[in-house]
Amino acid sequence: MSGRQWRWRNFVNWIRSLAEYGAGWQPPLIVLPPDAIAYPASILQAQHQIVEELRL
Repeated sequence: MSGRQWRWRNFVNWIRSLAEYGAGWQPPLIVLPPDAIAYPASILQAQHQIVEELRL
């Protein structure tokens, strides 16, 4: 089975389960605070360093 068909079947099964059992069957979503960093702080620091070097 190709990757595209596998993803489509996975999506269809997800929709079917959602329709049959409702949203309660899914794991709960965790709401992150607005100031939460989505990836490691080291990456953020490296990006700031690159920006500072480009400004010079």
